[in-house]
Amino acid sequence: MVKTLKFVYYMILFLSLFLFIKNVDGAFVKCETDDDCPKYNGFRKYECVNNWCRLTGLH
Repeated sequence: MVKTLKFVYYMILFLSLFLFIKNVDGAFVKCETDDDCPKYNGFRKYECVNNWCRLTGLH
């Protein structure tokens, strides 16, 4: 029983790393204009806010 709980615990930790990595995509890019940010790819839209690229829309 303890081994099963440890396995579940480690799987949750492991999978949460992928969720965290996915959410910070493009968040640490310096910019002067919106053209400096990653391009709109049909799903994510970035805009330059306070000289940092920020995710502004999920479509």
